[in-house]
Amino acid sequence: MGPMLGIFRTFRNRFRAIKAADQIARLLVPAFVYFRGPTGELDKKMRTDEFLLSYMYGVFVCAIDVRDITDDMQRGFTLWECFDRFFPGEGKQVLSLCNLRVESGDEQFDSGVAKGYKEMMEVYKSEGQSTLPSLRKHLVRHYAST
Repeated sequence: MGPMLGIFRTFRNRFRAIKAADQIARLLVPAFVYFRGPTGELDKKMRTDEFLLSYMYGVFVCAIDVRDITDDMQRGFTLWECFDRFFPGEGKQVLSLCNLRVESGDEQFDSGVAKGYKEMMEVYKSEGQSTLPSLRKHLVRHYAST
């Protein structure tokens, strides 16, 4: 019964992560409306944009915390699924890059994470009346002309 319980737990966490990621990603989708290509994909440069990835990581972690998701496996799956909503098929790879940056203690990356977390918390506290100003400014500054 041990292995079956593990499989069930993984499946349950993955299912919950997909559901949570759908809700979390909806909060960021409007910010990217004007920065999608003709087929709906994001600019490929965004996958390696340090500020953008760190900011999104902070936003996603904040949303996970607000939802009181405490199981480490479910948190990981939810982060993966969130990134996959913006970088289809590459969410796991993008998350791995972000995790490496967090684990290495990169101050610049950590600063972006903190900014994303803080601004997302303001959105929750204002019941959606606040925006994500740093994200909007960054996207306009770096991607408006592409």
